[in-house]
Amino acid sequence: MRAYGRLAFLLTLNTIVMFLLTIAFVERAEHVHLNLSNFYMALLMAAPMAALMLVGMGAMFPAKRLNVVLLVGFAILFGGVWWLGRAQAVQTGEKGNGLDRQHG
Repeated sequence: MRAYGRLAFLLTLNTIVMFLLTIAFVERAEHVHLNLSNFYMALLMAAPMAALMLVGMGAMFPAKRLNVVLLVGFAILFGGVWWLGRAQAVQTGEKGNGLDRQHG
């Protein structure tokens, strides 16, 4: 079970790094606008990475039933975050694209 704790720790750390990378190409600090889209993008990258880590290093994770539950959870996370990012209903109160708030 220790391997699953390490997986959770590494996934959390990687998600934080990916969140920070969503602003990597911003020219000036005043152009940084942290919002839910940044967080959604980090989770969108983390979910398939988690599944790949679990499958690719399967020998480290011996609990097959738990592995299946985790893979289903990662798929649900991916789909849910994809929907939230596309709908942006949580951010804007209405369906729109990511540029509406900045350029509209």
